[in-house]
Parts: sequence; C-alpha cells; structure tokens
Amino acid sequence: GSGTQRVKWLGHVGIARYDEETYEGWRQLGIPVTIEKVDMESNGRTELNMGQVIREVLQDGDRVKV
Repeated sequence: GSGTQRVKWLGHVGIARYDEETYEGWRQLGIPVTIEKVDMESNGRTELNMGQVIREVLQDGDRVKV
C-alpha cells in the first residue's frame, strides 16, 4: 500500500490487540496517550508524534511502547 497510516493508528491497534480474543483492549486500557520508540540495545526511548506517518519514523523490526 501507500503506507499513510499514522503513529496514532498504531497505538490504537496495539491497545486493541492487548485483548487477543475480542480485540477490545481499549475497554480496559483506554486510548493511546503516548507512543515511544524503544532502542533495545540501550533501552532508550524516544516519544513519537502521533500525527507522523509510520513509514517515515519507524523501520521494520522497530519496537514501540504504547
């Protein structure tokens, strides 16, 4: 696809999938407030702007914390 999904969308999907059976994790966790890119080597974190396009700020295999 054209890859236009925003970071905010990624947060919503991550929260929804917290509940693997019904994908309604938002009922327990709410909406994403912050999303951070996690550097697994240094354990450093960088907060991402929710309006950014995913493909412009993340690469395949990157990890995020919602």
